[in-house]
Amino acid sequence: MNIYPLIAAALALLPLQTPAEPSARAPLRGYVQPAGLIVVQPASEERYHRVSPNLSGNTTALAFAAGVSLGRTGIEGEVVLVRDLAAPQRFLYTSSEDYRIHNRDTLLNVLVRLRAGRDMEVVGGGGLVMSTVRRTERTVSRYNSSTGRVDVTPQRDTVQQVTGLTFTAGLDVPVNPESRIVVVPTLRIRMMNRPGPHHDAWTGVRGWAVQFGLGIRPSF
Repeated sequence: MNIYPLIAAALALLPLQTPAEPSARAPLRGYVQPAGLIVVQPASEERYHRVSPNLSGNTTALAFAAGVSLGRTGIEGEVVLVRDLAAPQRFLYTSSEDYRIHNRDTLLNVLVRLRAGRDMEVVGGGGLVMSTVRRTERTVSRYNSSTGRVDVTPQRDTVQQVTGLTFTAGLDVPVNPESRIVVVPTLRIRMMNRPGPHHDAWTGVRGWAVQFGLGIRPSF
């Protein structure tokens, strides 16, 4: 008995299957993300008995990031320019010095971005913070025992620059993340290594700040 016609007929009844195509790899995409931020900068809990009050307050910042993403992960470089935070301050020793203290931060970071869901991204990394500390409108007041009056002497402005490490953690919530241009509400917590109370560049500002705002992310 010739069984080959039977085998051929059985094979003809089997469903036709095409070989599975290899899964497509996520494309490598570049992007930029400028953002406007509101900065909440609290005062340090540390105190230096000769300086008061510790510097604190709110200011604004501009952030610019550029990077590449592959699937759920991205890596980027970031520059953050924080506007001056300024307030009156006084130094007391044998004389009294009144001035306006200014602190301005510039941050340079390398950040990793991980998509935690369709509409949420976790961001973290670190880099350098460069702080410019200025004292303006300086006057020194001393009691003159011979005249019984307080002499007030204007002083020159001073400028100091200090550099330290910074670490960043945050969240982005991209709106319609599959689009080529995405609106991105953003939140960042910045940890910054600042001078201690006995350093000349001490301002009394705390070593962390909260930044939140809105960015736009074109991708290509």
